[in-house]
Amino acid sequence: MTLWLDSLANQSHTYDTGIIGIRVHQAYFLIKPEEHCFFVNVVNSSPTTDIEITHVWYEGSTRVDILEPRRPLPQRLRPNESWETWIRSAEVPDDPDPFTNFRVRISNGKVFNSEQNRNVPSRGFVPGGKLGQNNAQVAWLNQQRIEESIAEHKRKGTPVNVIDS
Repeated sequence: MTLWLDSLANQSHTYDTGIIGIRVHQAYFLIKPEEHCFFVNVVNSSPTTDIEITHVWYEGSTRVDILEPRRPLPQRLRPNESWETWIRSAEVPDDPDPFTNFRVRISNGKVFNSEQNRNVPSRGFVPGGKLGQNNAQVAWLNQQRIEESIAEHKRKGTPVNVIDS
């Protein structure tokens, strides 16, 4: 396996356009506003064909593979379906125009490059979460993360405002 990964990293790539769109923006999760991330959104633009994402990485002055455990790969996308992963901004080299340096490889070997998403709503959800989770599980996970964040702020002595609806 290591040999395959090494050879994959050394391949020259031809960048394709059309089948998928990759748009990148910077944002943060509400529970960790101090930790900015690059969000890589992938859309299967085909009206009829599924695609399978096998690799996502940053390819600037240094290659940085995006291996987010909450967004495991490979990931299959149906026609017109979107999926998103992220990487902490601190893990990405300080290159000029990093938004165009993200890459996505699909199962047929084609590699696609990214563009900056300049039209991002001020708040939203990350598309492509785990299928099969019901709302109670999601609410429980969110509540657990909020409680962990509050505890962390209290340990640090930083103020925290909690609004209960």
